[in-house]
Amino acid sequence: MASAFLPPKNALLSRRAQALPDMPSGMPATGQLPRQPQTYRRSLYVILVVLLLLSAAVASILLFVPFPTDCKLDKNCFMAAAQACKPASLTIIDDRGKATLESRDCTITKTLTRLDAAAPEMEEYLVGQSMMCSYTQGNAPHELVIGITSDASGCEGELERRLQLIAATV
Repeated sequence: MASAFLPPKNALLSRRAQALPDMPSGMPATGQLPRQPQTYRRSLYVILVVLLLLSAAVASILLFVPFPTDCKLDKNCFMAAAQACKPASLTIIDDRGKATLESRDCTITKTLTRLDAAAPEMEEYLVGQSMMCSYTQGNAPHELVIGITSDASGCEGELERRLQLIAATV
């Protein structure tokens, strides 16, 4: 039994339809929001997959790229890494000055960074110069870690050339 206060059902539906503004074609006139297209959902999946792949790439780089070992003043630490052709760094300080050594891929680079008690022209001539010594795994030249100006035949670079010139004139 219908209530005297309520209009019939069909009248309510027609009033709702009249109250809604004209919708563009393809959109429901029921007051519901249109469904999101499938391309939007696909775009989200593509973005998610790309972010996951980038995260995996960064993680693999951090895990598998070796970072140099800072051996500070420990010659044994440096030689162990150099023998295995792993990256490492070492600082040598002796009574003549200071040098830095870096090992990477079976190559040691030695750079003279300071000369003590040397003539100023000698310091200008040698400080900042480097030499590179390549070797096979397990055969790193021990002579390089003895002192800052230790001779290492088989190396090349400006420091090696200048040390040989000094040794030839003495």
